[in-house]
Amino acid sequence: MRVAVVGAGAIGCLLGARLREAGHDVTLVGRADQVAAINRDGLLVRDARRGARRYALPSVTALVERPELALLTVKTQDVEAACRASAAALAGAPVIALQNGVRGDALAAGVLGREAVVGGVVMCAASYLHPGEIAVDFAGWLILGEPFRASRERARALARVLAPALPTYVTAHLESARWSKLIANLNNGICAATGLPLPLVAQAPLGRALAVRVMREGYRVARSAGVRLDHGLYGLSPRALRQDRNAALVALLQSTMTRLLAILPDRAAERALALASRSRLGRLPVRGSTWQSIARGRPSESEYLNGEIVRLGGELGVPTPYNARLMAVLREVERTGEFQPLDALAPPTIAQAARVGPMGPMGPMGGAA
Repeated sequence: MRVAVVGAGAIGCLLGARLREAGHDVTLVGRADQVAAINRDGLLVRDARRGARRYALPSVTALVERPELALLTVKTQDVEAACRASAAALAGAPVIALQNGVRGDALAAGVLGREAVVGGVVMCAASYLHPGEIAVDFAGWLILGEPFRASRERARALARVLAPALPTYVTAHLESARWSKLIANLNNGICAATGLPLPLVAQAPLGRALAVRVMREGYRVARSAGVRLDHGLYGLSPRALRQDRNAALVALLQSTMTRLLAILPDRAAERALALASRSRLGRLPVRGSTWQSIARGRPSESEYLNGEIVRLGGELGVPTPYNARLMAVLREVERTGEFQPLDALAPPTIAQAARVGPMGPMGPMGGAA
């Protein structure tokens, strides 16, 4: 099948490489520096489980030939521009929108039409910091769903195309799956603001407190918006989970964290995060896509992650002081390129209480002194 991957970042390159392995005719569409590096030297994929390998993948800055399938893997803030630039070539092709946050489907449909767009949720950890090279912490899996039509037959057919590249599952509750991922992704903002990998954030008392509170605000906003969160594991079999224990742990956290936020007091939820940070996941240097954008000097998608919670919380009358403070710090970090300590992320009155409260005194980066 002729597949165009519109957005040659970490996820786009991972999917392009895996689809090429599966025998598909793949074209990457990306920025000039990335395209030049891949066309010159090939795409270098450093995979924590599979080692390093180079892939010869045709790469272009503008899509001209019509594909049979397109994967839209740009950041949310770039969706409309990417769709307009490729609209003529994409006419008549199904387009799978694979953004973080909850607005990628609607933004793509506003340009390409609702009938063209299939929704997807990416459960992978990969990074792109240098042109022509990505690193994969774990490849994970994909979830597909239909955002604008009742039938799931098209999504099932596309899942069969993608499954040889990555395990791919179909959900009848795409909005719920997107929101569950969004709530977990709110921690990306903490990593992006501090430069710390998520395990170090979770190992620091203040880091755990911030993580639980930003996610709990997201949970309350989702519930107020009438969203029913999705806790499914999407067909990941015991065999599949044994083959990739990192994916198994992520699946477990993804399916249980929003439930824990609903039923556990803050401190108990913090202890759950501490336990996760001491698992195999604690050895993964995951900082998230928001940090990657800042590290490369690019605009991040934080306005569609933590910013989404602040915006919708304001509309619904749900207070979101932790996400609002985090967004203020993130905007400053994007402007200056200078990371901030953890205690800069808490609203001032709460940060002061945290310094002398039961969480204990805080060290220079918000960890235990």
